[in-house]
Amino acid sequence: MASSKETIRKRFRPCVDYSLSPYGRTLGPVVQMMCNWGRSHLQYLSAKR
Repeated sequence: MASSKETIRKRFRPCVDYSLSPYGRTLGPVVQMMCNWGRSHLQYLSAKR
């Protein structure tokens, strides 16, 4: 993630905020499909436990 942005803020505890590059954002539809699959199969997966 060399092209990602990092913001370091001074707080009580050090904190680093990351953001996706435009190229990283192209994974958005893939992640959304995985979330949709998980939601639609949640009942089945819960029954297997």
